[in-house]
Amino acid sequence: MQIFEELGLPAWAGWMTLGILALILVDGLIFTWLFRRMEQRRAQTREQAAEILASGMPATALVLETSATGTERGGLLEVQLRLRVTPGDGGAPFESAVLVDLSPVRIADFAEGKVIAVRVDPATRQVVIAQRTR
Repeated sequence: MQIFEELGLPAWAGWMTLGILALILVDGLIFTWLFRRMEQRRAQTREQAAEILASGMPATALVLETSATGTERGGLLEVQLRLRVTPGDGGAPFESAVLVDLSPVRIADFAEGKVIAVRVDPATRQVVIAQRTR
């Protein structure tokens, strides 16, 4: 670390600088890995939802509770809905929670007490909203 000595700094300053640069590099790699993992999970969730929309059982759901998560993406508000789902085949009603990205103009369609269209995967009881959200 001759450069630091020429500047009148102690030798440990060079090692400290290398350590800080290594930490910055590692943090960048970890952030990139976490971001990619998050995007892969979102893509997988979208694929599952599309599959349930295409082949799931039609049902209706009563909105029991609507709560904002505080997240906004591209002008869409993320909202958590607690639903009482009534399967279309006459099965027993069940409750489910769903995260939905809603356009501000569609919020009234998902207010508490509203009945909405959903699709249900009969095997897992996973619920997907089957009406416009944007």
